[in-house]
Amino acid sequence: MTVRAAASQPAKWHTRTNPGPRRVIAGVAAVGLLPPCLVLWILWFAPIGDLAADRAALAARDFSDLWAAGRLAGQNAFDVLYDSARLTAFLRDTFGSGMPGQIWPYPPPTLLLAVLVAQAPLFWGFILYTAAGLTALGCAIRRGIASWSVCGLVLFSPAMAENALAGQNGALIAAALVGGLLCIETRPRLAGMLLGLLIFKPQLGLVVPVCLIAGRHWRAVLPALLTAAAIGLASLLVFGPDVWVDYVLHARPQIASYLEAPWTGTDSQRMFVSIFMAMRALGADLALAYAVQTVTALMAAGLVWKTWRRQAGSPGSRVALTLIAAVVASPWVHGYDMPAVAVAIALLLPAARPWQRLPLGLTWMWPGTLSLFPLPAILPSVSLLLMLMVASQLSLAIGAQGGKKRLQCA
Repeated sequence: MTVRAAASQPAKWHTRTNPGPRRVIAGVAAVGLLPPCLVLWILWFAPIGDLAADRAALAARDFSDLWAAGRLAGQNAFDVLYDSARLTAFLRDTFGSGMPGQIWPYPPPTLLLAVLVAQAPLFWGFILYTAAGLTALGCAIRRGIASWSVCGLVLFSPAMAENALAGQNGALIAAALVGGLLCIETRPRLAGMLLGLLIFKPQLGLVVPVCLIAGRHWRAVLPALLTAAAIGLASLLVFGPDVWVDYVLHARPQIASYLEAPWTGTDSQRMFVSIFMAMRALGADLALAYAVQTVTALMAAGLVWKTWRRQAGSPGSRVALTLIAAVVASPWVHGYDMPAVAVAIALLLPAARPWQRLPLGLTWMWPGTLSLFPLPAILPSVSLLLMLMVASQLSLAIGAQGGKKRLQCA
């Protein structure tokens, strides 16, 4: 359908791709999943000597922290949760001395989810948690995009594999963000409720107010605010005010010290994919790194404003631009937060010219390698900025053509 026709029916996009490109995409997908499959084998199945810790807890990675946080929250032990040394001691007492040191950087609403998953044994909780993320994102895509190829390209992407292997919530957060943006014109109240769920990971919602205001989606604003407020109030009622006090007094300084530590190229630092951390890797001091991150975030927000204000491009291209901007704008973002970007790639790929597909393909591939070997710290940031440029060009070019050019979604 034409862009003008797509704009009048924003809830669905249909696929019209040839078998040849589909075979190429399938081949690239298979290659991209090789590194995550190797990581899966190493974490769960490879014969390894004494690990000094429960293997499932080590393999589940960040999910083990979520599970342990749920147990601590159930005991109202928030002073332990937001103290890195005591949290690490609890993990080692629970799973073995081989558990690595950890911090708990998440806001109190996340504990509502943590308490829920902690009701199941660690392994089965991990399986259910991972399946819930895949299902939620798959449903969000299928509800907004009538294309199994988009759904497959995302759910079998290296970004989704990295998120699953890390035991992280990137898929769940992407489901809320993607679902909200895709239905913002047809079901604004539902969109607002979904976007309000970003309170679980607010650093990925920095540009959401920009698109709501620029697009004049006022009917989505109040549901978003009410949803976020209700979740915050629920955490206050369930856990009491102490959890918020501990979060403000202890978690925020820990986050700052973790983010602002001198660059030494540790594995935890290389998992960051933000502009801020790339600047630190290049030797920039804190002031310069924050300045570049701020300028980049403002640029991303400006592109989001321009695109949504003008209603430029198709709904799919606007959503894709916003998803990329959401990741680029945050200094605290990791490879496991990339499922939202995988959705953006799937939306942009068919309309992209050959030279534009290079950064899309690069960004689609590298998340799967982060857990296997270190990448140049600048690579993720550069590829994301190039993707932001491609999304902006496609949106503005399609909008300028006034519907003369046909846009196919992957």
